[in-house]
Amino acid sequence: MMPDETNIVDHSSLDGDWAKKNFLGKTHDDVRAMFRADNNHCYTEAFTYLSDLAVGYYLPVAIEYAASNDSAGDDLFIGGIATSLACQLEHNGFSDETKQLSQTFAKLVLSDLAKYDFDRNGDRFWIDSLEYICNQTHGPRS
Repeated sequence: MMPDETNIVDHSSLDGDWAKKNFLGKTHDDVRAMFRADNNHCYTEAFTYLSDLAVGYYLPVAIEYAASNDSAGDDLFIGGIATSLACQLEHNGFSDETKQLSQTFAKLVLSDLAKYDFDRNGDRFWIDSLEYICNQTHGPRS
């Protein structure tokens, strides 16, 4: 279900307003175009503030992008999504479905770090975020 004004973010804030501005009313095709734009990394932090429903709706497009050849060398976008998802998991949790999508994203990226120009030593922060996502086993969001 596409998020609407009432459920795209959980709490009103400046960051939530930024997430709304960038994602509210956007279809998968709209977001596909956003993720393939030159400045796509500016959208990644919004995933920290989007609701579980919104992350669950838009994350499949990020997974699709990560799986495509278009994402080769795009460490800023991939790392940004990873840190936003890890932050959400740590502070808010996700429903089982959204957590599984997050883990799909993380496993995809970890399976081919070189594709995104990640270095196991130099990009520890992003890689630690991806590993954190993969290792989350706690229950659903309350």
